[in-house]
Amino acid sequence: CRDNIAHYPQDVTSVPIGNRRKKRGMPKKTGPALQHD
Repeated sequence: CRDNIAHYPQDVTSVPIGNRRKKRGMPKKTGPALQHD
């Protein structure tokens, strides 16, 4: 969980890279969901 939270801020900084990476690995909904966890 800690890793996900640490990666969350990076995704926000790089919208294009973060969005593309998240879409490839997991849906966009998983991003905020993981942070909530």
